[in-house]
Amino acid sequence: MVQIANPDSTITASTWQTESASSTLHPSINDGSNSTYITDANFGSPGQCEVGLSDLTDPVSSSGHTIYISGRYVSFTTPVTVYLYQGGSIRAQSTISLTTNSFAGYSYTLNASEANSITDYTDLRFRFTAGSANYAIEVSHARFEVPDAASPPPPPPPPPSSNFIEMSNAQFRIEGLTNLGG
Repeated sequence: MVQIANPDSTITASTWQTESASSTLHPSINDGSNSTYITDANFGSPGQCEVGLSDLTDPVSSSGHTIYISGRYVSFTTPVTVYLYQGGSIRAQSTISLTTNSFAGYSYTLNASEANSITDYTDLRFRFTAGSANYAIEVSHARFEVPDAASPPPPPPPPPSSNFIEMSNAQFRIEGLTNLGG
């Protein structure tokens, strides 16, 4: 099983907007569909947007930390850089070349050093930056997956009761029991 962090807040929109021209971005990229999306169509200088992610529990593992996005270019192959931030610090980044004008899935798996740099799984966010000022891109979904949190160890067994005798691999013989009720 995995834990999934989806966008749950819009931190900054800058020149980015949704398919319906809203600056509240996160609802358009956390629903798993391609019918809603965010876009940076700012011709002149590429803009950045930032969305907060839902809380995760530290998996106590450096494996299986993966960023997933679904994106497309509008007119020409265009890169988008996806940053994973913890608070104000970059924990990982990947530049993805959007190579189709149909929505397609892309992923980036963090290396152990990047994953181990995350110390607070409740303060993660994505920042998107279009790689070109001249071409529009669209992102329809984004999520961050990590392994399930480690299960806590089982509780220790209860202390032996005075009514029971604990034995293991012992041979025994009881003689002379006449009253078992009291």
